[in-house]
Amino acid sequence: MLDVKYKMDYLTVPIVANFYVVKGLALKAGVQPGINLSAKIDPSEVKFDEAVKKFDLSIPVGLSYEFFNFVIDARYNFGVTKMFDLDKINLDSKNLAFQLTLGYKFTLF
Repeated sequence: MLDVKYKMDYLTVPIVANFYVVKGLALKAGVQPGINLSAKIDPSEVKFDEAVKKFDLSIPVGLSYEFFNFVIDARYNFGVTKMFDLDKINLDSKNLAFQLTLGYKFTLF
């Protein structure tokens, strides 16, 4: 068995709508396009960067709760597009991610 480690870096732009169920509690849904910035693999004899697709699309869903100015946000991203573009290898790999955010909202004006 071959132990393969790979790292891919993406620049993503989440476009998410909040649907407030009750005051402070919001359901979230949207789309998240991403651009692959780099792809590395170990062992290095595999040309991995050419096999990774440059564009990625996922669907984020989740919920958030606001209490005073504090915000907690939990989101799961379901990958829509395949990560690899390989003719000889049939991989059905998609990006999946869980995100947890703790934040504070500032009043600017």
